[in-house]
Amino acid sequence: MFSSPGNSNVYKIKILLICLVLISLLQIFPFTVLAEEVAFKEKAGKLEHGARVAILPFENMSGLFLDIDDVMKPFYQNLKKIFSLSYMDKVDEVIWKLRLRHTGFLSSQEAFEIGQRLGVEAVILGMICSYQEAPEPSLGLIMKVIGTREDTPILWSKGISKSGSQTKSFFGLNRINKTDTLINIVAKDLAEEIYIDLMKKNDFK
Repeated sequence: MFSSPGNSNVYKIKILLICLVLISLLQIFPFTVLAEEVAFKEKAGKLEHGARVAILPFENMSGLFLDIDDVMKPFYQNLKKIFSLSYMDKVDEVIWKLRLRHTGFLSSQEAFEIGQRLGVEAVILGMICSYQEAPEPSLGLIMKVIGTREDTPILWSKGISKSGSQTKSFFGLNRINKTDTLINIVAKDLAEEIYIDLMKKNDFK
């Protein structure tokens, strides 16, 4: 179940531990094959195609300065293919009014309030656990889709760690050297998985 105000600190500690594991794995295996991923998954619901959803600004836990808007653009572009997304300025306004300190962690009450104010069925949260541009790009990310009813569990979640080594090959062929290319791939892959898992369809384009 999604965290309630009473156990939010425990929930945050668990998520931070997951981030540390992802970061450690990237340090131990800096040239992780793209097709191989460290992942956890939780599927407990379904959303219809075109459902109204809000994406909150991703929380940066990487320890590096990042332009979150640039990181989020590919995710927004891919997710709007399957959801009716709230405008980001409206989302930012609600975040400010609710005085949310963290956009990677929400209590069930906060999710409910966002749903009421924006008229959305679900909220997408993202947390960047690790990020690297050189010697090869890598990204560690946790994403969740949560319902906005007070009793709604997490509908979908996944933690993923990927690097620029897309395939094992000679002379570095097929290796991804640009961070924005890697982010685009991760965004498309996660959007497709959400589409398949929550909408029970497999024709994502």
